[in-house]
Amino acid sequence: DPDPRVRYTACEALYNIAKVARSSCVAHINEIFDGLFKLSADTDVQVQNGMQLLDRLMKDVVTESEAFDLAAFMPLLGERIYVSNPFSRQFLVGWISTLGSVPDLDLVAHLPVFLDGLFHMLADANREIRTQTFDALNQLLREIGEAEEVDYAPLFHVLVTHCSSRDKFTTLTSLSWLHPLISHAQALMLPFCAPVLNAVLSSLSHPEEELREAAARADTSLRALLHQSNAAQFEMGAPAPLAHPAGA
Repeated sequence: DPDPRVRYTACEALYNIAKVARSSCVAHINEIFDGLFKLSADTDVQVQNGMQLLDRLMKDVVTESEAFDLAAFMPLLGERIYVSNPFSRQFLVGWISTLGSVPDLDLVAHLPVFLDGLFHMLADANREIRTQTFDALNQLLREIGEAEEVDYAPLFHVLVTHCSSRDKFTTLTSLSWLHPLISHAQALMLPFCAPVLNAVLSSLSHPEEELREAAARADTSLRALLHQSNAAQFEMGAPAPLAHPAGA
């Protein structure tokens, strides 16, 4: 509605309903989330306050609910992850951090939906958004390290792409992810060695020391993995010892 008073009243009414209904609202979370996302960029202060109040409540409702369907929710988040409005970016990062804090939700399985968009946010002009995004990415990296199954292909693709970013913070974060990800993936990352190696080599001679050090750590991990892989292949392919002739 073009009238900010109507938008605020709608937020207030939905807040009062959700406060009583609680888990019953989860069935309508996509519609509510979409409305909140639109209001996150609202320029009216009162509407922003109403939106934030409802947003906090809905996050509490989702984290408490066993009926929340993450798989049905993630495509909606993925459609909006490339937004450029700073307030909408903060809104999305806040939801990703909230969902990542729920032990029963496997956010790692849905990383390909939003990881690239998060890395794009690292180059935001707003320092607070960069910091919040960096913290969310660190939380996700910890979850990857604890996950039993990870689809590495899209993750390495995102990292390789952002290793060549014009933004130093984005490049540094991408390079910093490579070392732990290589260590965790082990042999599963061997199919991606060539593009990862190219991304690392291009930063080993970077004029910025931080970038060189991050690239060196990734290079060390990658070389160690390749050495282990070559040694294992040699062992498996080694010829069996010749049997001694009878009577020898």
